[in-house]
Amino acid sequence: MFIKPQNIFVFLFLCYTSICIAQTTAVIDSENKKVNQLFYYFNNGSETKAYREAHKSLRTFKSNNAITNTNLLLAYYHNRYVAIDSSIYYTHQALNSKKNVNDSLGVRLTILSYQLLALNNKNKGLYQESKKWHIKGAELSEKHNETNLYYTHLHGLASTYVTLGKTEEALELFEKCIKFSNDEELILGSYINLGSIYSS
Repeated sequence: MFIKPQNIFVFLFLCYTSICIAQTTAVIDSENKKVNQLFYYFNNGSETKAYREAHKSLRTFKSNNAITNTNLLLAYYHNRYVAIDSSIYYTHQALNSKKNVNDSLGVRLTILSYQLLALNNKNKGLYQESKKWHIKGAELSEKHNETNLYYTHLHGLASTYVTLGKTEEALELFEKCIKFSNDEELILGSYINLGSIYSS
């Protein structure tokens, strides 16, 4: 019995596709583990180690998810050490490297990126730019029911309004954070800011 050439081609194609999928899945899993390790270092006192390994890994990563998350980690690193322009650069790199904007992780990454852009621009004295990013972050958070991130952006926006001298808008947002947020730190910060506004 002879095997037709087109059947051999189909068989080889299926084998090749299966091997590629298996290798791709293994690469993605490996890179995700590495990214998790980098975030572990960063969040547990080994920021410099996370920074060095993130730069090395960024050159070798293939998956968009690993590249995006590593850029976001580097943005947070530079934000922590007030290297504002570098933090903004890596935040934009993270936003540009993510592919699926509509999945829940992509949405959270975008909202967190907007938070970083707002904070960095406020630190640079660009208050209107900070306001813009907080508004975008709040709108996206509200649209996707990201409640904690929504109130984080509202609180940041209120702080920016204080800096801009718009105390009525700031009061309204701080009071909204106190009334509806579940984040104790955010509520405490809102009370402190209200006290500061009322005492001045």
